[in-house]
Parts: sequence; C-alpha cells; structure tokens
Amino acid sequence: MSSHGDSPNLLFLKGLWMIRTVIEATEITIK
Repeated sequence: MSSHGDSPNLLFLKGLWMIRTVIEATEITIK
C-alpha cells in the first residue's frame, strides 16, 4: 500500500473499515 494520493477521507474510510472488521471479529469470538 502506498500513501501517495491518499486523501484524508480515504484514510478515514480505511480506519472505519478496520474498526468494523475488528468489532465483527470480536462479536463472533464472544458468541
């Protein structure tokens, strides 16, 4: 992954996607 051309919005969306993935994995583990 290159940071060239990454806008703040794109980085923000990447962050949300990672958080959502972690939360989903945690919920599956809890269940």
